Amino acid sequence: MTKGGWIAKVLLALVGVFAAAFVGDELIGGGALGWTAGGAILGVTVGPLLLSLIAWRREQDSRSG
Repeated sequence: MTKGGWIAKVLLALVGVFAAAFVGDELIGGGALGWTAGGAILGVTVGPLLLSLIAWRREQDSRSG
């Protein structure tokens, strides 16, 4: 993955973390629905970064033997 791709995924994850906190606490009130909405936002925004990190780590492991 290119450096720009990593930067984009990290920025998306950061925006997602703040959006999940805002939506979960301020807009919905921190109840069960807020936790559910926050979790969905985190899954959509942080998931691609985590999957890329796992793929990168597997690539590094296969290179080292």
